[in-house]
Amino acid sequence: MVEKIDEFKKLGQNVSLHCVTIDSYKKLNVVDIGLNSNGFGKNGNLSALCKKFEAACNKAMSDKIISGFISGNKNGEGVMHIEILQ
Repeated sequence: MVEKIDEFKKLGQNVSLHCVTIDSYKKLNVVDIGLNSNGFGKNGNLSALCKKFEAACNKAMSDKIISGFISGNKNGEGVMHIEILQ
């Protein structure tokens, strides 16, 4: 798997924001928090705790504390995706 990722990197293509060089990671941190494994809900039904977390992330985006956020409540997402510029 690592060899394939390195092959794509040589072509200038990223496989994922989670598979980057140390230099890239020093500029942008990306973290995914799974819904099912954290009591945040299942199958698109967010728990009250998750809704609070989602609201906090949206506020952090508007306050420019974090640079990216995708809610696990969106179709096709099973995680809370957060990006932090360094």
